[in-house]
Amino acid sequence: MDVRALALALQAYGDLCEETGKVLFGKDAKTRVEVKGGFKTV
Repeated sequence: MDVRALALALQAYGDLCEETGKVLFGKDAKTRVEVKGGFKTV
């Protein structure tokens, strides 16, 4: 997967989680998305 496309998708997912947290827990809620990745060669 192209890293640029992945970066945009992860940013959008983070934005979604942030807005969801505000709706569920109030405007002062803080949310984070952490990703653990790795590389494999074929």
